[in-house]
Amino acid sequence: MNQEHVLAKRTNKTIYHSEDTAIKVFEKGYPKSLILNEALNQSWVEETGLKIPKIRSVGNIDGCWSITMDYIPGQTLDQIMKEHPEKSDELLEKFVDLQIEMHTKTAPFLNKLKDKLVRKIQSVKDLDATTKYEL
Repeated sequence: MNQEHVLAKRTNKTIYHSEDTAIKVFEKGYPKSLILNEALNQSWVEETGLKIPKIRSVGNIDGCWSITMDYIPGQTLDQIMKEHPEKSDELLEKFVDLQIEMHTKTAPFLNKLKDKLVRKIQSVKDLDATTKYEL
C-alpha cells in the first residue's frame, strides 16, 4: 500500500489510494465491531445496484483494521463546482437526481438512522430522562 497517496484524513481513519483500490485504515484501538458493521452496511447498499465502491476485503494492516474497496477515479462535486461555477445549477440538478434515485432503493437489512440516534441519546449519562425524551 502506498501510504504517501492520502485521499482523505478524518477522525480515527485515513483513506489511501493504491492502484485500483481505496483503503480506509482505522486508528489502532478503533472498535472492530464498528468497522465490520460499516463494511456490512456498505455491502447491503451494494446489493441495491447503486453505483458505489464495492468492498473487496476487511483486513488488518500493521495492527490497524482496514476496509479495502474499489477506487472510483474522478473529481468531487465540490471540485467541479469550483472549476465551473457557471454550471452550478446543472450540477445541483444532477445531485438532486442522484438523491432521488437513492431514495427509490431499499436496503431492508440496514439499521434505521432513527434507531441509531435513539441508542446514542439513551447512552448519554449526563442527560435527564425528560431531555432524552425531547431529543
